[in-house]
Parts: sequence; C-alpha cells; structure tokens
Amino acid sequence: MLLITSYFMISLKLPGGVVSHFTTADIRESELYDEEIALCNQYEATRQLDFNRGRYCAHQCLGHFGKHQAILKDEDGVPLWPSEIKGSISHSFGLAGAVVALEKEIVAVGLDIERIGRIDRDLWNVLFTEKEIEYLNQHSFNDQRQLSTLIFSVKEAYFKMQYPVTRKGMEFDDLEIEMNGNEVKINTMGELSRELKIITDITDIYVICLVLKMNI
Repeated sequence: MLLITSYFMISLKLPGGVVSHFTTADIRESELYDEEIALCNQYEATRQLDFNRGRYCAHQCLGHFGKHQAILKDEDGVPLWPSEIKGSISHSFGLAGAVVALEKEIVAVGLDIERIGRIDRDLWNVLFTEKEIEYLNQHSFNDQRQLSTLIFSVKEAYFKMQYPVTRKGMEFDDLEIEMNGNEVKINTMGELSRELKIITDITDIYVICLVLKMNI
C-alpha cells in the first residue's frame, strides 16, 4: 500500500517557494555560527550532533534564498528565522532535515522525522483516537509499524506547524488523521485546519512528514 524508498533518496514533492535539505553526515561545529554553537555547548554528544545536523540543513535551505545568518531560538525553543522566511527543523536517529519557505507562499511550516517502529502498541491509547486505532487494527503487523509511525508523525508535524502561530499546546486527541490509500487528511477544529498541504515520504527506516499552511 505504501511506497518504500531508500532513505538516502528522500523525495518530497514540494510546491514553489519551498525547499528542503536532509543529511546523515557528522556535521562539525565549524559548519555553524558562533551564536549557534553557544546554544548547544552544554548538550551531550548525540544531542549536539543532532543540533548541528539540523542547523546545517537549515542553512543549506536558507542559502537557496540568499539568506546567510545564525538561526537562534526564542524562549520557547522555536527557531528564529530571517524576515520573509518560515521554516522547520527535525531529526531522528541519525537523520536530520529542514524545510524552509517564503512567507508570501507559506503561512507556517511543520516538519517531522520519525524512525519506523518506535510507536509501540502500548502507546496507541495515548496517541491515537478510537477511529485511528480501528484503522490500524485493519492492517497487518508490518503495515501497522509504518502506519502508526505515519499517523504519529503527521500529528507531530501539525503541532510544530501551528505552535509558532498560536503558541498553544495540543493533545494528541485534538486532531484525527484520516487515511485513504496514500492520501492523508487532518481533521481538526479552527482556522489552521484549512488550506493545509500534507507531504510525506516513507523510506526503509524513516517516515518524513511535512505540513504546510498555504498562503491562499
């Protein structure tokens, strides 16, 4: 049912004005700005490498738009992007990525990367609605591993998209993910649920999900 690809060939079908970059490379601090290094100098080694990868990917995206500056963060930990730019950064188990968009095209961006198999069945009642669990139970164990990761990732990407705009936390049952073949739909209340574009890619190891609030 789901297309499996190599995780070295991540393929997100992005609209105009949106760019992405992903890496599994060991990015050194020399690739970052001094101000960014200061943000993570107390991190343990694995978390610091994740941070380095994420910022490196973000800089590759910003360079596409001629933007070259440190990406700091606010008091809530949300990355601070240059003017006229929206973006999101994510990382999971060795893979990091960033998606950056022009503000005139995109209102808000949420990117999430998840490793397939992390969502144990014991967590379903916490993470998923009754309808989502009913959907998962209709599939084989192998498909459940992918689909549960995908549903969780869509929710995470939506949360990351909406938070910089609303500054409101959300619970996992505040929205419901509806699957129809390869089509993904988010059912939730409020203005931010409108004009959404959901883009996903599933690899041998990861689920990558992008939620865009289009500027229409």
